[in-house]
Amino acid sequence: MPDDDFAVPSEASLLAQRVDQLFRMSRPQGRVWTDDELAEHLGHERPDARITGDYLRELRTGRQANPPAALLASLAAFFGVEISYFFDQAHTDRVAYQLAVLEQLHNVGVRGAGSPPHRPPKSRRNP
Repeated sequence: MPDDDFAVPSEASLLAQRVDQLFRMSRPQGRVWTDDELAEHLGHERPDARITGDYLRELRTGRQANPPAALLASLAAFFGVEISYFFDQAHTDRVAYQLAVLEQLHNVGVRGAGSPPHRPPKSRRNP
């Protein structure tokens, strides 16, 4: 009988972990999104996709293992990562590190970390 401590995670398990990590640690538009909120948001962008909060929950827990590529592309775009995040361990590790740094900054009160910098409007006066 194999030792469960050394079991290799399945592809579905790895995908679930990666999707869940984005939900827990990424803050698109400055906040954490629920499954239902994101499903509604993505549904407005792609009404033909019929994405539900239940489907996203199943994806995050590994009960849904084969999402359409278009959904992964939509999730990647929404969370600001490349689609390779879901498949390439080295890329996943880089993003995980960046998310952890942003989480630490957020926890110490730094707001807007990870957002584009604010630029003051250009002066309209002529030189």
